[in-house]
Order: sequence, then structure tokens, then C-alpha cells
Amino acid sequence: MDTILSWFLGGATAAMSGTVLYVWRRRVAQFANWVDRKLEQGLSRFPVRYRRYLVRESQYIDLKGLSTLGSTHPELDDVFVEVSLEHRAPHEIAVGVLPDTRSDANGRYRLDDLLDQPQPRVLAMLGAHGSGKTTLVRHTVREICLSRRDRRRTIPILVYLRDHVDDIVENPKIELPALVRRQLGRLGRAEPAGWFEQRLENGDCVVLLDGLDEVASQDVVADWVERLTRHYPKNDFIITSRPQGYRATPIDGATVLQVPGFSDAQVAEFVRGWYGVVEREVPEERPGDLEKRVQRSTSDLLRRLEDTPELGDLTVNPLLLTMIANIHRYRPKLPGTRVELYSEICRAVLWGRQKAKGLLTELNGEHKEGLVRELAFTMMRDRKRDLRGDDLLKHLRGSLQHISTSLTPETLLSDLGSSGILVERKRGWFSFAHVAFQEYLAAMHMCDSGQVGMLAAAVDDVWWRETTLMYAARASADEVVTAWLVSGKVTALALAFDVADSGSDEGDIAPELRHALDELLSRSAADSERQRLRDGVLVTRSLRRSTVRTRTGARVCVVPVGQEIYRLFAGEQRVPAPDGPAADPVTGVWARDAVEFVAWVNEVTGGVPGYRLATAAELDELKRRPLVGNNGFSVWTNPDADGPRLWTPDPAWQPHRVDAETLLSHIHADFTRTIPTLVHLALIEARRSGPDDWFDSEATRLARALIREHLVNETDDDTPGRHPSLSIIRQDDVIRGVVHGRSSLDLIEELDTALQRDGDLGHVTNLARKLVRQQARARELDLTVDIPGSPALDMVAHALQPLLRLVTESDSQLTRTNSGSLADKFIHTSWAEEAARIVALDELEATIRQTAAETRTRSAMHISKIAGKLTQVALPIVARATPVTTSLATAIRTTALSLAADAGCAGADRLSDRYREIAAGITLMERRGDGRSRPTETLILAIS
Repeated sequence: MDTILSWFLGGATAAMSGTVLYVWRRRVAQFANWVDRKLEQGLSRFPVRYRRYLVRESQYIDLKGLSTLGSTHPELDDVFVEVSLEHRAPHEIAVGVLPDTRSDANGRYRLDDLLDQPQPRVLAMLGAHGSGKTTLVRHTVREICLSRRDRRRTIPILVYLRDHVDDIVENPKIELPALVRRQLGRLGRAEPAGWFEQRLENGDCVVLLDGLDEVASQDVVADWVERLTRHYPKNDFIITSRPQGYRATPIDGATVLQVPGFSDAQVAEFVRGWYGVVEREVPEERPGDLEKRVQRSTSDLLRRLEDTPELGDLTVNPLLLTMIANIHRYRPKLPGTRVELYSEICRAVLWGRQKAKGLLTELNGEHKEGLVRELAFTMMRDRKRDLRGDDLLKHLRGSLQHISTSLTPETLLSDLGSSGILVERKRGWFSFAHVAFQEYLAAMHMCDSGQVGMLAAAVDDVWWRETTLMYAARASADEVVTAWLVSGKVTALALAFDVADSGSDEGDIAPELRHALDELLSRSAADSERQRLRDGVLVTRSLRRSTVRTRTGARVCVVPVGQEIYRLFAGEQRVPAPDGPAADPVTGVWARDAVEFVAWVNEVTGGVPGYRLATAAELDELKRRPLVGNNGFSVWTNPDADGPRLWTPDPAWQPHRVDAETLLSHIHADFTRTIPTLVHLALIEARRSGPDDWFDSEATRLARALIREHLVNETDDDTPGRHPSLSIIRQDDVIRGVVHGRSSLDLIEELDTALQRDGDLGHVTNLARKLVRQQARARELDLTVDIPGSPALDMVAHALQPLLRLVTESDSQLTRTNSGSLADKFIHTSWAEEAARIVALDELEATIRQTAAETRTRSAMHISKIAGKLTQVALPIVARATPVTTSLATAIRTTALSLAADAGCAGADRLSDRYREIAAGITLMERRGDGRSRPTETLILAIS
């Protein structure tokens, strides 16, 4: 037994020794391999080469599928524009090529700000076809590679899913590093063993998976992506897709972000960058030539986009903006070639980009576009912008019967939706992403099928206008123009001129037709009917050139009405000229004139299509446009029961606002300007006190105080030899002379004698002379006391009443006061408010009449008389029959505020407020007349 036990223990010991030795050797080998890998990875140049590869592969913007290309391929860094991302639910994101929102940095996120956080993120970045998803991904790759310091995750892994869909479908468990190595080719063979696996395990990577919606078997690929995010949870993931594709296969745990469209500022930034690249093709002859060419080309394209809103709408999409810039640079100038632009857009989004990326479809690209053209024509013929899904499938089924293909209508509809050319606006209803695409495709179908007769028959149908123009750019429009000339209708003739102006080499009109059109405009307008026809053509052409459709289907002329058209209206209707300088667009239009202008436009155009002022809701939708919301204009909107209302994109731009500070400054200036006149009026009032009481009367004390103010204001306190007591004596001399009927000239002679005798009263003489000069100037302004029965004189005379009351209350203070404190006392009595006022200029005339009528029923005879004279002086001004001058404005303002004070003392607060409204209104008119307040009211018309 002992022997057996010893043998067993010995064997066990030997076995254990062998096992330990085996394990030890294995661990040593593993450690050696680990050290070897670490040394290999640490010493390898692969990470540097890999980053260089990614930087090089992402160097240029993607122009695949575009037919118009230049000799220079812009680098991504030269034209990249940062867009801000927005959190949106997938079903809220528009699927068309035109996103429903524009980029705005406020309240949104930069992609780089969402990455490299302590907690890894899975981001699903959704955007329409051509919205810049891939460009943003490529730029992110470059940013990580070129500035990897202070980042948690420094290794970008970019995978274009469309290039690996077969591998994933064949082996859904395939690992990401295996796909990356295949993508890298020869460079992948230089990777240290397990380098990608180690980086992913450590959480060092930002994995960018582009084009989830561009693959077949999308559900399999989506499952593979989800497994990937779970297998490597320490890394950031970005998955890009178009909205429609993502809705079918969402990624669990992903945060959804929308890629919005370009803002106007970003459009300008892109265009400047683009021309900074392409203008380098031309050698620089002199220093600064390149910069001048870049500025000239940039300004020209931006101006054309602004003047052609239907093209400006497309600039929200970076791909479409790239096409526009390409055509502007390398083909005849826009917008004359917008048909070529639409052609390139439709080709690119329907099949060109797919073909360039190697994405196979079951239907030939040209056949697909032919089907879409037929669909667009059918919808135009049936006058539809939206089509029910069942009706759309029925139409597609009928079209596919003529093509040898196994494609089903449902699959074709899904493909068209994925392209972004056709969108589901609301559940079960489809339309083209932009009405211009529908009109262009319909026009091309009519060119193909020779259906020009339909256009010739629609001589006065605005529905076919844009389609006709696009048809005329590709085919002869002689038949259509002839029909329009025969009709003689304003809208038809206006369209004929537009066709003649926009005719291309392929679609021009016959010389005899062009001559007939030229003769129509050049012929002398010998009768009113001929003049009205010419006016109608000019108005129609002017208003139609820059129309865009709103979400409600209305068309808005986003370029405000110009001076040329408004002058035609004002001259024919004898309407006062608008306030402010004559410039385009017209500004300073009053509300009543806005209503009359619309009525005149509809009269000269025959009421077709029927113009109106734009609504506030339409302007809110379009206020991102420079001509609508970014130029400081205010716009009269479609009238409600109370008449037109003024719309402003910013409340600070309200042109009818008169703040308290502005009005108070005018009242202070009124006092400084009119003290000499007030002195004369006070002394006239003193005469009525009788020969014994005049010296101590309230009017005399006021005159003394006012004269004293002039002496204080015009004479420096440190003037040598000045004796205030003598000045006061001389003031009384002035008062005695005027009250006892002595002329001012006699008084001046007496003061000259006193000056020779005393030698120190020159300031008194200067005051007297100034009073006489002021009296002479006032004679021209109808304010002097020497003109009996002057309405303005009587008005200003009444302004003494509140001042006389103030004198009674504080005589001692007034003898020492300056003009500022007198004005302050008057303001306190008559204005007594600090809030700004919004003045309704059109209502001033009615306010003045109503206020005068109410004053007659409530006030004493002499106050009613003054109110009547206020009406007599003010009405021609507010009716714009008499220009407002500073002196007239002073007289009206002073009188209105005096009457406001009188009404306030009598407890008639409502009446007092109306007089203050009149004072504020005349102040606004004065400031608009002399240019201190900018009139901004303009007109933007719409077509229902």
C-alpha cells in the first residue's frame, strides 16, 4: 500500500511539475507576444499612414453625377460651411430635396460638440438628398485626423455602407475591422496585428457609417449596425441616412439629428469659397485681380439668386447650390438657363448620383425621368399639386405597362420618394418637392410630345405661366406668342414679353413677332385705353418676375414694389408722393394709398390673376429672405375689418413710433425757437390789462421772465461790465415801450442812446434787434403779430394760457429760470407721460376733425375758436396738400399740447389724449419730412 501511495504521489508530483512548466511556458509566450504586439503597434508607422490616407481620401467635395464640371475640383476645406444640427423625431423630418428648415446656430448643435464626450454617443444624422451629410462626415474625419490633441477618441473609421452591403448580407456577423481592412487594400496589410480591434476595445474611435438608406437589404445592414454599437460601446458612432430610409429601419439607442438647409449667410459663405477656388483657373495679371474677380462673381450670383426667388429656394440644399454655382460659372448666366439647372437637378437626384456611386436600379435612368415627366404633365393638366397615393400608384402602374421591367409601382414610388424629387407632404398624399420641378418636367414632356397647342389655348391662364416659359426655353414658342398677341389681354401680352426676353438659342421667337411686341410698347399712347394696356403689361411683368409659392399655395412677389410702377399709379390716381427719398423699392407709403394701389393694379391688369397685399403669415414664412425681412422694411398687410396693418420683422423697426424722449426734445426746441414771438404775444396780452394794471399782470411777469431767459442764454455770466440790475431795468423799458404802443425801431434807437450813455448794455440792444429780426422772419411763416387774423398766431397765443398759470404759481422762480425749466413746466402740464406712441398717420385727419368737434361741445368759446383754427392749419398738412415746415410743426405742436393741458385740467382725459396724439403725429410727419425718421413702409403683393 505504501509503495502504491508513493508511486501515486510521485506521479502526481511529476505531472504537476510538467503542467506548471507547460502553463508557465505558455504564459511567457503570451506575454512575449503581447509585448511584441505592443512594440509593433507602438513603433509602427501605420497610424500615421492611416490618418494620412483618410485626410487624402476626404480632400475633395463629392461632385459625382453632375454633368456640369469645371477644370478645378474644389477641396472640401475651401468650400466647407458648418451647419448646425437639430434634434427632430424621424417622422418630423422632410424627405424632399428641399429641407423644411434652414440652418441656425442658435439653439442647435455642431456635430463636433456632440462627439468626444465622456459618455459615448450613437448619432443618427438624417437629411434630404444632397443636404451635405456625407460632406459633414468627411469634414469630421479630417478634423479628427488633423487636430487630434486633447481628444478622447482620436481614430476615425469611415465606412461607406453601399461598398460593403454584399459582405454584410453574406456574413451578418462580419466584424468591422475586417471590412475596414478590405477597404484599405494594400494599406490594410500594413496594419499591426489586431490594431483596429484594440482601438475599438479601448474606445479610441469615432465610427462613421455613411448611407444606411443607400443599400439593398437595409434591415440586415441595420441589424449589423446595432450589433456593432453594442459590441464596441465605448466608441462614438455616426450613422447617416435619408429620413425615409431611416424610418423603415431605425437604430435602437440612436439620437436622431436633422441636417437643416443652408441659411442665407451660409449660402453667401459657400459661394465666396467656391469662387475663391474656381477663379484661380484664370492667371492673375495684376496683384489683387483674383480677389476682385472673386468678389465680382460672388456678388453677381448672390444678386441673381435674390432677384430670382424660385432659384433662391433651391439654395437650402448644398448639392443644388453646387449645381447652381457650376452653371453660373461655366454656362450662360443665370437665371436665363434655369431650365438647364432644373434639368441637371432632376438628372442628378433621379438617377445620376446613384449611377455615379455604383448603386444599381431596376429602371434605366432616362426611362425613370420619362415616367416622372409624364406624371408631372398629368398633374399639371388636372391642375393638381398633390395626388392621393392610390391615384399615384394607379398612374405609375399604367406607365410601367409600356416598359419592359419587373418593377412594381410600389417599388418605383419608394425609389422616387428616396430620391427626394417626390415627397409625401401628408399621410397618403404626394407632391413634387418644389413646384418648379413639376412645371419643368411637365414642360419637357410637352416638348417631347409636341403639345404646344395646350399652351396656346391657355392665353390668360396663370396656372401654365412658368411651364410656358420653360417650354419656350427649349422649343419654338411662335404659336403661343401669336395666340397671345391675338388675345390682346394684359396677362397674355406680359407673358409674351417675358418669353421674348428669356428666349434661348433653341427656343426663340420669330423676328416678326418680336417686332410686333416692340411696336406695342414703343407706340405712342394716344388714348387712355392704349395707355392702360401698356401700364398693365408693365405692372404684370414687374410683379411676376419674383414670385414664390408659400406653404398655403399662394404666390408672393417677394421683391417689393418699385418706384417706376408706383409713379405710374400716383400720377394716374393723383395720389400724394410717398414720404422719404425716391428709391427702390418705394417706401413711405400710407395705408390708404396701399389699398388704392392694389385696386389700381387689379384695374390695369384686368383683375387677372387678382393681386392683394401679402398677409402677415406669408411674410413671417418668407422673412428669412433679404428683400422681405433683413433690410429694415415694414410691409402693409392684407386689410382686415380695420384696414391694413403694418408688419415688421423686428418690433424695433416700427416706423410710426414716437418715443417720449424724441417728443420732449422737440418741445424744448420749440421754446428756444419761439421765445421772441412769445414775448410779443405776452405783451399784447398785457395791454388788455388796462393802463394801470399792466405792469403787475401775469402776462408782464411772463414777458419779463422770457426776456431774462434770452439774456441768460445769450450772454456769458463772466462778461466784463455786465450789471444784472441794469439788465432788468432795461427789460422793463422794453416792456413799457411795447405796451404803450411804441414801435420796436423807436425802442432800439432809445436803447442805442442808453448804450452810448451807459456803455455796458450792448446785450439788451442785441436782444431788441433779435426780436425785430425774429418778427421779420415770422412774417414769412405767418406767425408774426403784425399780421392780423393769422390762424397760426392765434394758436400760439393760446399756448400762453398754461404758461400764465405757471407764472401765477411760481413767479419768483420764473424770474430766475432758464428756457429748459420753462419747457419742463409746460411739458409737465401738457404731456405728462413717458410712454412711446405708435401714430396712425392715416387716422390723423379723422382725429383732428373729431377732436375739434368734441372741443366745441365741451369748451368755452375762445377755446373752441382756437381748436377750429388748429383744424384749419393742420388739416392741409395731414392730408399732404401742404408740406410741413418746422415753424408750422412748432405752432401745431404747441397749440395741441396747450389744448391737451386745458382739457386735462377740465377732467376731459380722453380729449386731452387726442390732442397729444395730434402733437405726436405732427412730430412724426416733421421728422419724416426732414429725414430724421426713415419711412420704411413698402408694398409686397401676393396672388391668391
